[in-house]
Parts: sequence; structure tokens; C-alpha cells
Amino acid sequence: MKKVVLSVAALMCGAVVFAQSNVSEVSQEGTSNQAEVEQTGESNTSDVDQTGTGNDATIMQSGSFNGSLAFQDGTGNIISVDQVGSLNESDVWQEGNGNSSSVSQNGSSNWAYVTQVGDNNTAEAYQGGALFTSRNGEIEQYQEGNDNTALAYMEEDNNSAEQEQVGSENAALVEQNLYDFGGDNYAFQSQLGNGNAAVAFQDGSYNEIDQVQEGDDHSAYAEQYGDDNIVDQYQFGGSGNIAEAVQSGDYNYNSQWQEGSSNVAIGYQSGDDNDIYHYQSGDDNTADSYQVGSLNTSDIFQVGSSNLAIDTQLGTNNQTLVTQNGSSHYSSILQNGTGNSATVTQTGGAAGIPQ
Repeated sequence: MKKVVLSVAALMCGAVVFAQSNVSEVSQEGTSNQAEVEQTGESNTSDVDQTGTGNDATIMQSGSFNGSLAFQDGTGNIISVDQVGSLNESDVWQEGNGNSSSVSQNGSSNWAYVTQVGDNNTAEAYQGGALFTSRNGEIEQYQEGNDNTALAYMEEDNNSAEQEQVGSENAALVEQNLYDFGGDNYAFQSQLGNGNAAVAFQDGSYNEIDQVQEGDDHSAYAEQYGDDNIVDQYQFGGSGNIAEAVQSGDYNYNSQWQEGSSNVAIGYQSGDDNDIYHYQSGDDNTADSYQVGSLNTSDIFQVGSSNLAIDTQLGTNNQTLVTQNGSSHYSSILQNGTGNSATVTQTGGAAGIPQ
């Protein structure tokens, strides 16, 4: 196993010593490997190391102080790196068979780091474009297992994304400020298990999404528009949990935590300074909160199985607190106006959820 890290500081130091000179090193071992490196500008560097059969690496760099390292071990792996601008950095390392990695960066001070271990994994990273140039962006993607897919697309200023997946057939997608102004957004997605899916969309500034899933066949979706919004979604154990959060406005917060199997948590907020808190432990529970306005808070806590809680709040400074412990409890709250408060507590068994 080989891990390579290239620092911007090292590139800058090398630029002082080797000004006006490009550096390229290619080492291939095996059969039918192909490497193509094209560099223009000054102080570019590229290191391609391939071992095995039928690997393909293409490195294209233009500008100054760019750096790319690529390593492939196995059969039928593909790496394509395209960097335009200055002080860009790319580090790609693949082991196994049939892996594909693509990195495209446009701007300055960007860097992308991709590691894939296993077979048939796919990773794509994109920063900047013709209309929106990414500056000081960061992408890290790590995958271990088979048939995983990690995609990260970012534009504008200082956005950062990290994705890690361990297992098989997991999929993760991050999109930040595509064709939209803003920046300083952060997305973190971690998946451990098989068949999990995580999606994060953000437009605006200073937003944050954290999604962590452990188990099998979980799904997490987060979408934010505005500034200073936060989504935290965590799903552990079991299988088949679904968490979905959509926020529009400023200073909204959505936290959803689920343990068990086949639970569903949905939070939708439009406005400013709204909060949603969902906690579910057990199986087949559903928590659904819908808030439009400002300064509203929805809190749903469920432990057991087959519980259902629905909160809907329209207006300003409304609050709900729902606690259900046991099985087959049902709660539905609708509040419209200002300063309303509702509390529901149910324990033990129940007759069942209305049909």
C-alpha cells in the first residue's frame, strides 16, 4: 500500500530552486499501461506510478506551482487530472481493479485528495468553472471496498468537502455553490456499511452539513439555501433508515438522529432562526416537522416501534415538544400564529395509528 502527499509549501520551495522548469516522472510496470502528461507554465510537477495491466493516467496542467501525484496498482484503473491556474494540488492513489478517478480544478490554491482501495470504485472532484472560479477550495475523498461512488462539485470561495466510505455499493454526492455566489460552506459525509446513500446540496455562505451513517441501506439527504444554516444527520445500526432535511433562509438548524431500522425523519424549514430536533430509537418510527416563519422550534423524541409524530408550525416563535415511548403512538400538531406552545407525552402501548 502506498500513500503519497504533496504539499503546496514543497511546491513553492521547489519553484524557487527550479524556476522556469517543469518536472515529470513516469514509472510503469506491467503491460498495456498508458500515461500522458502535458505541462505548460513554470514549476509544474507530475509523478505517475502505475503497476499492473491496462491502467490509464492522463495529467494535464497549465499555469504555475501546480502539482499532481498519481499511483495505480492493479488492473484497468483510470486517472484523469486537469488543473488550470496556480498553486493547485492533486493527490490520487488507487489500489485494486477497475477504479476510476477524475479531478478537475480551476482557480488558485485548490487541492483535491482522492484515495480508493478495492474494485470498481468511482470518484469525481470538480472545483471552479468558466463563470465561477473556485479559490482556496478543498476536497478529500476516501473509499475502501467495492463499487462505491463519491462525487464532489464546488464553485466560488473557500468551500470544503470531505467524504469517506467503507463498505460496498455506497454513494455520496456533494454540490456547493454551483452557478451561484457564496462560499465558506462545509460538507462532511461518512458512510460505513453497504448500500448507503448520502446527498448534500448547499447554496449561500457559511452553511454546514454533517451526515454520518453506519449500517446498511440508509439514506440521508440535506439541502440548504441561505446563510449560516446547519444540518446534522446521524443514522446508526440496523438498516433502511431515511433522513431528509431541507432548509431555506438564515440561521436555521436541523438535527436528526436515528438508531434501529426503517425509521424516517423529515425536517423542512423556511424562514430564519428555526430549529428542528428529531431523535428516534427502535424500528418503523416516523418524525415529520414542517416549519414556515421564524424562531419556531419542533422537538420530537420517540423510543419504541411504529410511532408517528407530525409537527406543523406557521408563524413566529411557536414551540412543540413531543415524547412518545412504546409502540404505535400517534401525535399530530398544527400551530398557526405567534407564541404558541404544545407538549405531548405518550408512553406504553396504544390503539394504533389512524389510517
